[in-house]
Amino acid sequence: MTKTISLIILVLIASMTGCVSSNTNINRSQLDPTVIPISEDDYTEDQIQVMAAIVNRLRGQEVQLNATFDPAGKHSVGEKDFKYAGFELTNTILTGYNVVSTGQDTALALLEGAFLFKDVIDRRAGVQFKVQYTITKQGMTILNSSAVTRTQSFPVVEAYILPGELHEVLVDDIENVADLYLYAIQNAIPLNSEKSDAQGFKKGDYTILAFCKDRLAPWSKFSVVMARYKNGRSVIGEEAIYLESHGFRVALIEAQFTPGSLRSKFYINAKYNPTPSLVNKDIVVGEFLNK
Repeated sequence: MTKTISLIILVLIASMTGCVSSNTNINRSQLDPTVIPISEDDYTEDQIQVMAAIVNRLRGQEVQLNATFDPAGKHSVGEKDFKYAGFELTNTILTGYNVVSTGQDTALALLEGAFLFKDVIDRRAGVQFKVQYTITKQGMTILNSSAVTRTQSFPVVEAYILPGELHEVLVDDIENVADLYLYAIQNAIPLNSEKSDAQGFKKGDYTILAFCKDRLAPWSKFSVVMARYKNGRSVIGEEAIYLESHGFRVALIEAQFTPGSLRSKFYINAKYNPTPSLVNKDIVVGEFLNK
């Protein structure tokens, strides 16, 4: 009963402040295929309250909960320029929890887990967190906390072909990667369709845009090439220009070609390496044919 009441309180707080969303278990493959999560049915009141406090701090908003941050503690939760505006907390997962009694009605706990946020265009932002806190009758006090970007092991990539060159549009009309994505889906050439065959596109100047729909860590590598063959072999066209907005990246390639042509077909190859300083091997996360 206590857990049910706590969940209702958090949902009410979310509806009033827009800071906290209801929690649901995440599919393991969405964050880490090797992790066995703690079931949502087993979440305790202190876990729920502490997770709510972490989410609110990520959003840059302080809400009165039963979990507060100790000013004397070490906290690295939240970013200066990214507050998850427009992103909804859709999934949570707890990967570790340890609690020990420190006296009568007091305890010390360590909680680890991850959040997954999504926006209206299905971009995803993952966060991995670790929290140390005390539990008393008065509530929870967070002693130390950290939260870092957690990239999907296999990020989602979408590619589009647009007529002409986009550099003037980028400078004059498009303010961020989200706006560029909306521009792309509204103006892209419809390949692999009857409309494409009927239009009979001719050779000319076109722009390829490849969007990574997952927020990437600053140290990760994302590369896109235009090539004659799969896996990026026999690169053709210009080298990609990369744009980035709060960890969301897009590759832009301007080239001359004939969209939908079987005679001069090519591949758009997207590769990713989450830890290039540790492993010198990129994995293919997107492969698109111009026809």
